[in-house]
Amino acid sequence: MLRSIHYGLPPTMTRSELLSRSAPLNNDYNAIYTNIVLKSLPPPKDMGLDGAFLALVAILGDIHALATVFHPLAIAEEHKSDNGNGNPTAGDVLFRNPYLPFSPENENRQVHQRLQQALNIWSHSYLLVAGKDIAALFYFCKMYLSIPSLSLLPIIVGYSSSWGHSSLVARESKLVDSGLYDDSEALKNAWRILENVGHSSELTPVWFPIVLFYASLVVWRMINSNTNSGPNRAHLSLRVLQLFKIELEQMEWPCCITMAETLGRLMAG
Repeated sequence: MLRSIHYGLPPTMTRSELLSRSAPLNNDYNAIYTNIVLKSLPPPKDMGLDGAFLALVAILGDIHALATVFHPLAIAEEHKSDNGNGNPTAGDVLFRNPYLPFSPENENRQVHQRLQQALNIWSHSYLLVAGKDIAALFYFCKMYLSIPSLSLLPIIVGYSSSWGHSSLVARESKLVDSGLYDDSEALKNAWRILENVGHSSELTPVWFPIVLFYASLVVWRMINSNTNSGPNRAHLSLRVLQLFKIELEQMEWPCCITMAETLGRLMAG
């Protein structure tokens, strides 16, 4: 799943396939996931943090599926309709109506609301007792859910020339900016990711480079975009990307070299 997120590809494994090797933890994981995601209830008591971590990974898989499957369908549906028709957006509807007529837009909205509620429940139950490595993954889930077009950012900065097409970037880059207004949820969680990512003598968690790189690109886009002119933007400089670059340079995963070089190029440009 992390590979799919890294390269902006649709998920290729189901949730059950993704976690099938964790047999000893399946009971805890299934109980936690069922309660907080499918039932919007607090998790059962006396469940281990390992099961909570696996449930968070499963939620991230659901967010990635939302971003790569439901979100593009909803965007395509919006392009077909009149932009001035007054249809409610995901932010306008604060309740879940199970009797809404099926449409990509309604399905996208309902899945988004369910996952947002699941993250709130997970945070209330586990965030205070989770380590910083798990907290960084949690805030990435929050950031990704708040800006489903996140995977376009590496394409925009030219992280890999093989990703996507320029016409796609030109058409949908405005979708990235729509979630990056001043003091946006995505920007707040980008800084929280940086706060929880720290280099140590032990092997860096495999998700650290990915979540940190995406967080740095959110900060870059917030500074660089002409559509973001809030008061906080005036106090930001591209030099803040150095904070992310330093952390990436201390990680030993191969992808970190290209990620750090990309940030260096963005600071220079």
